[in-house]
Amino acid sequence: MTESFHCLAPRLAAACRAALPALCRLAALLCLVAPAHAQGLLADRAVVVTERVRAELVAHAPQGVAAGKPVRLGLLLRHQPHWHTYWKNPGDSGLPTSFDWRLPPGVAAGEIEWPTPKPLPVGPLVNFGYDGEVLLPVSLTPPDGFAAPALEVALHADWLVCKDICVPESGDFRLRVPAQAATVAHAALFEATRAFARTSGSSRGRSARAVSNRAAWPAVAACAGTRSLNSPDSGTQMSLQTSQSACSAASRKGGCAAQPAGTPSVTGSSTSPS
Repeated sequence: MTESFHCLAPRLAAACRAALPALCRLAALLCLVAPAHAQGLLADRAVVVTERVRAELVAHAPQGVAAGKPVRLGLLLRHQPHWHTYWKNPGDSGLPTSFDWRLPPGVAAGEIEWPTPKPLPVGPLVNFGYDGEVLLPVSLTPPDGFAAPALEVALHADWLVCKDICVPESGDFRLRVPAQAATVAHAALFEATRAFARTSGSSRGRSARAVSNRAAWPAVAACAGTRSLNSPDSGTQMSLQTSQSACSAASRKGGCAAQPAGTPSVTGSSTSPS
């Protein structure tokens, strides 16, 4: 047995030496593929999915990216049925979605261009926000002298999503917008948001005054049974129904105080734009 092994040993060694180059080539290939796959994972961080919301960082740059020309990015939120997130002024409860950008040097980000919210009645209270699908756009402006092959951005976003309960959620997003190619996959969403902003812009002076008085809204809503209140962004009428028990509870808490002068009549109807 020992003699047989000694006879086979040289042949085994020769076979191993012959196979070694192939193994080395395979290892080298794996070393090339693994970093490329990892880079793909880093680049493909534009989507975050939870049990309640699908959030995606999207861009609209029909002429590519150039110095001094704004590029529009936005967080596209798709809510599961009956879940919602909040407007910049959420009403009597809730928290607005917030953005924290990580941008190349010199790139400036504007504020969120909030679409008109819809009323979200909760018992005797009224909040404002979004369900279904909503795009929260922002304009980014590259600096003079920008000549990179792409605009690479990162975003940390926080949102509060509510149904019967509220769940704070967040996401980290990365996106690369090519400078020399058109990015138009979500053009219709950005154009719809822009058009809606133009049509509702004339009412925003009234909106600001209405929102400034929202501290009095719970009392009005709780004790009115059915009242109308101007939508804080569009000025349209909304209706809010409250039960007798809700009114009684609000009364015990002092919620039925006289409506202060200048307080908007609380509104929230299906005629309000979503």
